[in-house]
Amino acid sequence: MKQCLHFIKLIIWKYFPLSRPKSIIISGRFLISRKTNFSIDSNSKLVVMGDADFTNSRIILKDSNISCNSLICNESIVFAQASTLVFNEFVNFRNSAITIKNSNIEGNSHFRIHHYNLNINKSSFKTGSYFMCDGQQGDVSKFEMWNASFLCKDNCRIQAFINVSNGKFVIGSNSFLNKGTKVNCQLDIEIGNYVMISYDCVLLDNNSHSLNYLERRKEIDAGFPNGTKQLISLEIPMAPIKIEDDVWIGINTMVFKGITIGSKSVIAAGTYLTKSVLNNSLVYGNPNRRKEI
Repeated sequence: MKQCLHFIKLIIWKYFPLSRPKSIIISGRFLISRKTNFSIDSNSKLVVMGDADFTNSRIILKDSNISCNSLICNESIVFAQASTLVFNEFVNFRNSAITIKNSNIEGNSHFRIHHYNLNINKSSFKTGSYFMCDGQQGDVSKFEMWNASFLCKDNCRIQAFINVSNGKFVIGSNSFLNKGTKVNCQLDIEIGNYVMISYDCVLLDNNSHSLNYLERRKEIDAGFPNGTKQLISLEIPMAPIKIEDDVWIGINTMVFKGITIGSKSVIAAGTYLTKSVLNNSLVYGNPNRRKEI
């Protein structure tokens, strides 16, 4: 009889994974829509306070905690392993793929991701109120993190391609990164409050590859760029980037490692910024020229 009961329990666990977590607390409405696969593995905890809706989505959680208030997923795939997701008030995933491994992701009120691919591995991802990752439908806008941290304050919108590897990326309040912009952070990039970064800009706090040709050969022999990861053991020159409050960076601008842009400055379109900028400066041309604002 006991063997029969164990067999029945295994069948229930197989087809009804919500029956096996140690803790589930739901207060209010909880809806899993059709065409949705929802799986929670052992040692997991799901807390839903208020509305939740998983619309045509697939969500797989392993050894993870989820605590959400008013969550909506539209045609999304969310994969979390040994992770923690914390959301308050309103959250909205739409046509997005979210992958979180051994990481923490925390969002405050009105956390939204539209047509965006979030890939977070061994990293910390925290946002304030009114945060949005917003790509156009059909775009390949991505936010990729590996062994890194991201902290964003209130009222920010990101449409850029973000890659943070072994680094720290910080954005202040009321800042905006526009479409086509690329951020490659391997050390430290800090963006202040009320910063506007236009289309197709590049922020690069590293040289991407070693200056030593023998090291570059090692990288190519290891498989880069034909499918494998870049060798992270290479000694690549890098230095932090700091963009202070109220800066406006024009279209097609490149900001290289070690650059500080002083507050209230404007970087004109098409500028390759090779040296730091004083406060209240208008910088333009290549080589860079400066006027005081």
